[in-house]
Amino acid sequence: MLSGSLSLHSSASHVAICASATSPALVVDKASGLLSLSTNVALSQTPLTCYGIVGTLSLNEGDLLIVVTAREEIGAWRDSVVYKLTDYTLINASLPTPNLSAKQVSFPFIFNANFNCRRCFKVEDDAVFKMLLADIFTSKFFYFSYTFDLTQSLQRRNGLNFADPLWKRADDRFFWNKNLNINLIERAREDPRFSDFILPITVGCTINGKTFDYGLLSRRSRHRAGTRYNSRGVNDEGHVSNFVETEQLIFDHSSGQESSYVQTRGSIPLYWRQLINAKYTPALNIDHNPKTAESFKLHFTTQLDVYGDQIAVNLINKKGYELRLGKEFEKQIGNLNDPRVKYIHFDFHHECKNMRWDRISVLVDKIEKDLQQQG
Repeated sequence: MLSGSLSLHSSASHVAICASATSPALVVDKASGLLSLSTNVALSQTPLTCYGIVGTLSLNEGDLLIVVTAREEIGAWRDSVVYKLTDYTLINASLPTPNLSAKQVSFPFIFNANFNCRRCFKVEDDAVFKMLLADIFTSKFFYFSYTFDLTQSLQRRNGLNFADPLWKRADDRFFWNKNLNINLIERAREDPRFSDFILPITVGCTINGKTFDYGLLSRRSRHRAGTRYNSRGVNDEGHVSNFVETEQLIFDHSSGQESSYVQTRGSIPLYWRQLINAKYTPALNIDHNPKTAESFKLHFTTQLDVYGDQIAVNLINKKGYELRLGKEFEKQIGNLNDPRVKYIHFDFHHECKNMRWDRISVLVDKIEKDLQQQG
């Protein structure tokens, strides 16, 4: 079982993390990198208090253990508290790598005031990776819970074995620190006690209130994530850019019933891109990739398998530079020819211009029967 507070003890030979002085400690041998559990390991008098293990990152200087050192309680669902990761610490988890050059552990940079960015000369340098890591974690979009699976919707949770640890039940798409925990996961497959130290962390979750009947959770996929313009369309595995699953949860205290409705959003599943240039709106290019139909079908096959019947709502403009993209999307939907996928093109900017958000009702009216069939 995951603990909400851990003590981290670091020495020249090992790192030990435990929930209490009597519980088994996770021990990382700095010389070999081996992970073990022990109740007979030397503990320091001044341990570092942490609230979970993010994972291990391998750099030139050696392995670094990333641990949560500050968290913010943002709400709860039923009896489970949800936290936001607000600070972290890097702990040396291996012996120093010999014969490193100065540039491998630090780097020169120029601060460009015009672009407000740092231009790095040595992208392989550890300092660059640490800076990028700081940028990621200071975004404060990382969330976790010790008892509630934030990666799974209510529907999917109902089909899982709750005797399994959280990491084993987690949806791979939304388990953002999975790759950082590969070694721990391998050990946990051999000895389930290691599961007590694997904390799944997800991106994009929001919960309002500490005692409530309504919850809204968004989960951003770790596959094909990226910033606007820089990441568009689909890849050969059917993953689309910036895929997000949003779940609306309602819990009725009087009846004890819990219900959920799930929506997804993502980039249009075609091979397309926008190259950033000096123009306000970068040019849109549709690639005539021979795998378009295959990847398009793979995307919707996955959607149907995971979520059931689809209402595919296209929100882009029906004119201008987005017109070609909308027509190609509609063409591929026609070629797919699957009655389980209903396609609607709702020109959001046209229909809701001048702040007419009430015009969303036009879209709702078109799909109301389908929504009712979905329950």
